[in-house]
Amino acid sequence: EIASSTVESKPLDCLRLKVKCPAELDSEGVKAEFSKISAVNSVQLVPDKKAPGNNVAYLTFESFLDAALAYETAKPDHKAKFAKIKPRKVSLETPQPQDAKSFFRPFTRRRSSTMIPATKLTVLCSSTLTQNQIWRLFDIIPGLMNCSVSHDGGSVGIATVTYNNAQSAKYAREKLHKFEYPMGEKIIVKDAIDDVK
Repeated sequence: EIASSTVESKPLDCLRLKVKCPAELDSEGVKAEFSKISAVNSVQLVPDKKAPGNNVAYLTFESFLDAALAYETAKPDHKAKFAKIKPRKVSLETPQPQDAKSFFRPFTRRRSSTMIPATKLTVLCSSTLTQNQIWRLFDIIPGLMNCSVSHDGGSVGIATVTYNNAQSAKYAREKLHKFEYPMGEKIIVKDAIDDVK
């Protein structure tokens, strides 16, 4: 969902969720409910224009993994979805600092010295898959920095996928291990190893 939003030029914020909630639930109540699952940084309540008498809460999370877990475990009534990224107001006089959380960039991404050391995964996949296809699959999880694929002429290809933080790598390993891609063939995702037999 996040990856496809960038293609449509309406990028979603992978740290913010938009959820429906009853009017009697204040911001502290919403925060307490979601804090049982994830680390919530802040909650902003606004009236729900589509359902008068109810509110819409915008929750900002500590990390993408926190937001993803909250998204997956939210109650159906919450109708949780990732919020759209707000357009930034740019001043012509004051230079704008670069956003350290610029997750969506094409192919190889430069690492900032302040980032957590890169985390690599080894992916066993069909030899028919290209580097671009592997990239698009793993770019669903924010933080992807690099992807390389090697083929030895057999039916199995070996890819190395690099993220800029351990949380994204762990989430990718949990969600994409044994994922059918292409249909009928499952990919194997493991922590990076030097020798793959």
